[in-house]
Amino acid sequence: MKYKTLALTTLAATAALGAQQTLANDKMRGVYDNTVKFTRDADGKVILYYFHDDGTYTRDDGGGGRWWENRDGKYCGQPDGKEATCINVEWFRKVGDTWTGTDAQGRPGKFIVIEGR
Repeated sequence: MKYKTLALTTLAATAALGAQQTLANDKMRGVYDNTVKFTRDADGKVILYYFHDDGTYTRDDGGGGRWWENRDGKYCGQPDGKEATCINVEWFRKVGDTWTGTDAQGRPGKFIVIEGR
């Protein structure tokens, strides 16, 4: 019984360490539980994105979809009912970070990570 308990404890510790390493390598970890605000340059339209650690995202306008990192290290997003697009994204973002980029339709704008939802 002692060896079985030791084996289960070792297995649990190994699983926890693997989960920590996965989280440490997760480029999206800085945006979970926060808001990514996108402001389109052309018309000033604002869209708020909420990324979840289960590989999904929602938007303040009711839209959403799935996201993932592909084998090439690109960020891929697939809005509900639409085709996926993949782009180079330097995540590891944190609250307060700003950058320029494009939305899923290729329209330029500015992003910022805002604390909270």
